[in-house]
Amino acid sequence: MLRTLPPRPQLSPKPPRSQSDTLASGFEQSQPPHEAVAKEQRSAKRDDASPAALSAALRLGRNPTLASKLQAEELPAGIPRLIRVVAEPAATASREAQVRGIRTTLLHKAAVFYLEQVLWMEGGSHLRALGLQPGASADEIADAAWRLMEWLHPFIGRADQEAAFADRVLEAWTALKRG
Repeated sequence: MLRTLPPRPQLSPKPPRSQSDTLASGFEQSQPPHEAVAKEQRSAKRDDASPAALSAALRLGRNPTLASKLQAEELPAGIPRLIRVVAEPAATASREAQVRGIRTTLLHKAAVFYLEQVLWMEGGSHLRALGLQPGASADEIADAAWRLMEWLHPFIGRADQEAAFADRVLEAWTALKRG
């Protein structure tokens, strides 16, 4: 005997929302399991293993008005991990989203929004544009620039709208490698 699914209920259409409204509403639907996040924070040993940058991105996603506050603060630990979430969404973002109990697309959008608002802000330092702390070595600068360009460059990476920020990353790398 062939079984069929019940018909899908008809929903009334909703008006379109802005990206920040959509991002914030996704957080209202699912909150991260605090025990899993706390366990991950305790197990973080290295700077790029730290979940601090991901947590900051999720806070900004919940409340976009925090952008100016986050721009004034020092960058949190774990920016390389945040960049991996946007550059490798299939692998890294799904694992990170599972730990936090949220959708992968929501985490990815929050991470991209954080990079756009906090790292690549107008008038920001070159080190900040690459997600680096003051005193970064030449190897760290080259590695950060390469990692970002792999994602941002329109001919190499998969970024669409974010490809506009490739110029900001190249400008920062050029200025830092000379200095």
